[in-house]
Amino acid sequence: MDKLIIVLAVLVFIIIGFIWNRWPLWLTAMSGLMILVLTGTLTLQEAFAGFTDQGVILTVAIYILTEGFLKTSVLGKVRKFLPDSAQKERQVVILFLILTLVLSQFIGGISILCAFYPLLLILERESGISRSRLVYPIMLISYSWCAITPFGYGASTPYLFNSILEQFGSEARFQVWDYFIGVLPMALATLLFTCLWGYRLLPKQMEHQADESGLKTISLEGGQLSPKKEKLACLIFGATISLMIVGSFWGLNSCTIVVCGALLMVICGILKEKEAFDAIWWPIVFMIAALLPISSAMNNSGAGEIIAEWIQRLLGNTENPYVIQAVFFFFPAILTQFISNVAADRIVEPMAIATTMSMGINPIPVLLGSAFGAGLSMLTPMSAPGMTLAFGLGGYSLKSFFRAGLIPFLLNAAAAIFLIPLLFPF
Repeated sequence: MDKLIIVLAVLVFIIIGFIWNRWPLWLTAMSGLMILVLTGTLTLQEAFAGFTDQGVILTVAIYILTEGFLKTSVLGKVRKFLPDSAQKERQVVILFLILTLVLSQFIGGISILCAFYPLLLILERESGISRSRLVYPIMLISYSWCAITPFGYGASTPYLFNSILEQFGSEARFQVWDYFIGVLPMALATLLFTCLWGYRLLPKQMEHQADESGLKTISLEGGQLSPKKEKLACLIFGATISLMIVGSFWGLNSCTIVVCGALLMVICGILKEKEAFDAIWWPIVFMIAALLPISSAMNNSGAGEIIAEWIQRLLGNTENPYVIQAVFFFFPAILTQFISNVAADRIVEPMAIATTMSMGINPIPVLLGSAFGAGLSMLTPMSAPGMTLAFGLGGYSLKSFFRAGLIPFLLNAAAAIFLIPLLFPF
């Protein structure tokens, strides 16, 4: 309990610091991390484990890879196909989000954002469409649509659910398309809201200091590289992005692929050593690396188990299935804003199945609601590594970040509580 109190206090400190915005975000996050070390909540090794996290390594590598690509003249050619002004902002948002939902069936949100990042930079410079209007929506849609179809990432989903149901002795079983049918209305609601209105809730300009070096060094007319190196840079960038998309079918790790691509940019002379290090926005790296161990500390503090006990007491002898559906949606949906979505899901699933079996109702709608709730990493930058990255790259304030995710969160809540039971009756 003592560790839980300390972790909660640090979490409150970081949230207040992000809202106050007097200190740089990385400084607030690192200060919170060191408080956990000084109080013995985390060891020094655990605290700095965030710097070896794949998300952090991927962030560093994509900065270098992108810097190499920005030295080519390709973006100058691409600008011919971009809108002339921000008046076509909605069309651009819709295009990026449609591409995101397709790619999210095969690769993760961080990889998708990394692939789009150079285009976001050129859009900001040439068309006046701020990256802040696109970074969060891309990550939001990637999480909302990730692995919902029974192929690609989602191929194993029904089998995992059935394995858990079998362990508890339930005769209920998921069919191949059940997860897709159950969560599609929520995913569609998030997509439509974000395309039509949600992106407008985001600031037109970044609200905290962000990396502007990329914008200043973009050469739209080329000339920074020799023709040979220009072709080589395009080949390295194109091959890296392509392997990120198809690599999952071959068991290749996206982080490894991007690191190799970044190294090749330097080895082949496209970037000098100083250019590679200058391309990295270190405040983002430190902020992400600090927030990840704090999330892990929250996860390991026993917060989930303690809250689970409170939920069981709260439910008591409740037999209303819609109350059960609401509780097992909101519990993981709120928990996942501060700890791993996988951890939130694993904590809730056994409780959900046991509760539904004791009541003699169908566990499938409750499991669908809790699983989707655990995946709603959208209200805080601590909710998932991808959201931490989006928070930094988009230059958002904590208030703007929360506001942009609140309405999609509530839409998903309404669908999970009332629509899923219509599709899969209790």
